[in-house]
Amino acid sequence: MMHEGQRERPTSRDQLRPLVRTFLARFFENEITGGTNDLKASFFWLLSFLAMPGVFMPAMMSFSWTTMSLFGAHALRVMSQADKVLYLDFSMIATAVVSAIVWNSLLIDRRDALVLGALPVRPATIVRAKLIALSIYVGLISVAMHACASIVWGLLLATGSTMTFALRGMAAHFVASCAASIFILVSIAGVQGLVLAVTGPRLFARVSPLLQLALVLAIGLAVFTLPGITSAVVDTLKIASHSGELIPLAKLSALARDVGPPNYRPWILNTPPLWFLGLYEWLLGGPGPLLAGFARTALVALASAVGVTIAAYSIAYRRVLVTMVEEAAGFGRVGRSARAIAWLSAIIARRPRQRAIAQFFLTTIARGDRQRFAMAISLGAAVALSLPTAVHWVALWPHPPQRPEVDLLTLPMVMTFVVLVGMRVAASLPSDLKAAWLFDVLAPRPSDVRAVMERAMFILVVLPAIVVFLPIHWRLWGARVGLTHVVLALGIGFFQIQLLLSRAGGMPCTQGWRPERAKLRTWWPWYFLGFLWFATGMRLESRSAGSALEMLLLQVPPVGSVFLIIFLIAGAVLRRRSMARLADPVDVLEPSGVVEILSLNQR
Repeated sequence: MMHEGQRERPTSRDQLRPLVRTFLARFFENEITGGTNDLKASFFWLLSFLAMPGVFMPAMMSFSWTTMSLFGAHALRVMSQADKVLYLDFSMIATAVVSAIVWNSLLIDRRDALVLGALPVRPATIVRAKLIALSIYVGLISVAMHACASIVWGLLLATGSTMTFALRGMAAHFVASCAASIFILVSIAGVQGLVLAVTGPRLFARVSPLLQLALVLAIGLAVFTLPGITSAVVDTLKIASHSGELIPLAKLSALARDVGPPNYRPWILNTPPLWFLGLYEWLLGGPGPLLAGFARTALVALASAVGVTIAAYSIAYRRVLVTMVEEAAGFGRVGRSARAIAWLSAIIARRPRQRAIAQFFLTTIARGDRQRFAMAISLGAAVALSLPTAVHWVALWPHPPQRPEVDLLTLPMVMTFVVLVGMRVAASLPSDLKAAWLFDVLAPRPSDVRAVMERAMFILVVLPAIVVFLPIHWRLWGARVGLTHVVLALGIGFFQIQLLLSRAGGMPCTQGWRPERAKLRTWWPWYFLGFLWFATGMRLESRSAGSALEMLLLQVPPVGSVFLIIFLIAGAVLRRRSMARLADPVDVLEPSGVVEILSLNQR
């Protein structure tokens, strides 16, 4: 019999609801901006942005679809498969981008184990709550991205057909698109959980940045292969399903030489967008044996991803909880990475005050989740942008051109710029706002911070690019081209660093990120054009500013030197204006002054 005042012990269901709400809120947490709700608003802006292409794409395709419908409903269904794959591929890429944004919220991490491990909550309840929160989040993303688009696609692709077929088309588009998005997000969460379950929390903390980098590389690779898949899907499916029978891939090449069009790429048959295209067509009815096989593959892949995620989450949480009990001090340790950071800090700065700034910045980049993620994104984007050039030069090998080519000349400048942007963003993200009070009391001199950031960017980004590409250019086109590239890389690198640090001055990784200062909604066309100005050199038929300047230096050295001097002067002006803005007549408190101030209450 229960005594008066004694409360009934909460059941697992009672505990489940607040846990689900807490875990779901974790996807919208924003410690980066100091506890504001900017991330929630940005998330819904992001969903609106991702949903718009799916709605407007059918409107742009409506004329061609109407023309195709004149040849019959079957012709429209076949020829629109390229557009369906384009949408599915875009949906999967967009979901991967969203997964990268919420990377640190996908798993039950060390903080969850610290807080929940000491409470009377069963581990199964915690894992179940995390999976439910993840399911709600995935469902929210999928419905927001594909609900409106499914209506438009279903109606426009039913031109010349019945209303029943239109409704079936809406359902097929919605189910296939949601399945593709769920597959990507659940697969990423499952891989994280599986790696954590296998390696343990200590090693996972080191592997996680590599997984983030691999995810960004996969996104870049998907963007790079998107045109090849969409342009060849109709012809490749036509050959693969010749005479309505499945043909082994070994025989497809011989068949393509006889009857196949030039847009035949058998490798796309093994890509996930084709699997979910098969599910799309299977839901519409009468897909044929090849697409029906793809539909089965899609369902098996989705079920496998869900199963692996459920199993991995359970094992991963138990490993985190056991490690927290066994190692109360945490997962970090001082080892070779700390010695490497100390060595780099000594190279970057000689003065003790500047060396302390460098060591704090490098340690935060190496260990801070947000900073590592920013650097992983920038490194992945740099490698992704280099893929077209790499493919081009692999095709040319072992007979490279005798004259300098623009794509290889501009490649290091584009990669350097992307990584420099990532390092600048990493410096703008706080490691822990609550622990940053020390830098408010004992603030470093802005001139010292600026000097450390300049040297770190040059030594860690610009200099390695020069060292890597100088032997390549020298070997291919001689010493003159190699040395010219070094001179240009130094000048462009100096200008890029001054441009990125024009408003820098505070201690890196200690202040709340204020993305509204960039005024992206107002100035986004200029940011986009500025990026294209550096990045268009990745295309063979284009010329970026850096590549054009390098070609000018090679062909007309006097004129090219004038333009290079202009770049250097512009960088010097930016640096002087920035240093003048950072000049502060108020002296920075010395440690002794801080001690005296803090001792006032003791007198």
